[in-house]
Amino acid sequence: MRINRFLALCGMGSRREVESLVLEGRVTLRGLGGISPISSLSTQVDAEWAEVFVDGERVRPRKKRFILLYKPVGVVTTKKDPLRRPIVMDLLRKTDRDLFPVGRLDIDSEGLLLFTNDGELAQRIAHPKHGLTKRYEVEVIGSVHKEILDRMKAGIRDEGEMLKVREARQVRKHGKKTTISLVLGRGKKREIRRLCKRLGLKVLRLKRVAIGPLEDPWLERGRCRPLKDAEIEALRLSLNPKQR
Repeated sequence: MRINRFLALCGMGSRREVESLVLEGRVTLRGLGGISPISSLSTQVDAEWAEVFVDGERVRPRKKRFILLYKPVGVVTTKKDPLRRPIVMDLLRKTDRDLFPVGRLDIDSEGLLLFTNDGELAQRIAHPKHGLTKRYEVEVIGSVHKEILDRMKAGIRDEGEMLKVREARQVRKHGKKTTISLVLGRGKKREIRRLCKRLGLKVLRLKRVAIGPLEDPWLERGRCRPLKDAEIEALRLSLNPKQR
């Protein structure tokens, strides 16, 4: 298999992260002539027998693990933060901090976030061509008429990008506030917030409630749990069959 896939199976990060390891000269391979650096992303290795090292330490394919976390507001989706803000890794057990987040939620948003060491599956989950949707509940000020929901589905251009949702419906109205359910396919940076702003809606709360088939209304803020085998299988099956 290609070296980037091997490193992903070892839990070394996303495709971009493991490619950077190779291009920076941090990956080496033991062969008949000793240890030599791997400089090409097309390098093939035997997953069972290859002796691959990253920064001098041997790496091996790991058992695939998946964690579901409820990220609270005020926490950054990153493994390190130079501004010393709270990060999602602090909410995981120490034994799970070798995992990496699949996608992200901005600091002002909350809800479900997936972690894994399966780089190959993470890449497929994150890429829009594989068809995985994400569902959000958004609380805004004011009424949200059908015309607004239709415009969200039709799409609005903002800063050269087309912002749109796959599904939009009103969940409830309480006083001056309205909660709407939005389903995204390909998610752009702060897409829902930008879409709401263009439509004159002030977002009070943005919560991700589902990642494909994954949802857990009983998971508390800041808590996490491993995925069940049935959930992992459902996640795999939810991806575009042609890409599975």
